[in-house]
Amino acid sequence: MKPNEKKWIRPDDFEALYGVPIKTQNQWRHKKEIPYSKKGNYVWYDREKIDKILENNEISIQDN
Repeated sequence: MKPNEKKWIRPDDFEALYGVPIKTQNQWRHKKEIPYSKKGNYVWYDREKIDKILENNEISIQDN
């Protein structure tokens, strides 16, 4: 299954899909800027929630 078809993605999938380095993901998690789940040593992201956060933080460009 391709990363863009999965509901739950790992940090390496997150990087591949969105271009966000794992180091940045770690910083965002530490600042509680992105939701995640953790099972043991494994971090998982709900792709739908990440999509929604990115959409909600979109900066619109207006024509002058």
